[in-house]
Formats: sequence, C-alpha cells, structure tokens
Amino acid sequence: TQASLLASRAGLPLAEVLAGLPQLAGVLSREEATALLDPAGYTGVAGPLVDRALTAPGLGRAPAP
Repeated sequence: TQASLLASRAGLPLAEVLAGLPQLAGVLSREEATALLDPAGYTGVAGPLVDRALTAPGLGRAPAP
C-alpha cells in the first residue's frame, strides 16, 4: 500500500504513518495501529488448522519407512 511504501522510504514505523493519514484521523490512534500490527496478537487461522491436524487420519502413528 501507499502507507507501507511511505513508511519504508521514510524509515518510519507503519503505525506512525497510518495514524497520521487524514483518512484515519479520529478513527485510529498510533497506539491502536501499533496493537493491530503486532504479529503476537494475530493467530489467523491457527485454531482451525490445529483442529484439522489433530483429527487427521493416522495421527499418532509412526511414519511409513
């Protein structure tokens, strides 16, 4: 996105650039942007992937030689 490019070129954190965009004024603070961009808070589809793996046929068997 344009914000990512600007952050990269200017050497600024993406959260700072996003918080400074007029389109996001009053909608997203820098702190909120930082929290949303923190990969530690994003699990995505990990839950369904783990559930699928745990119920997969052959779970717990030794791999074939």
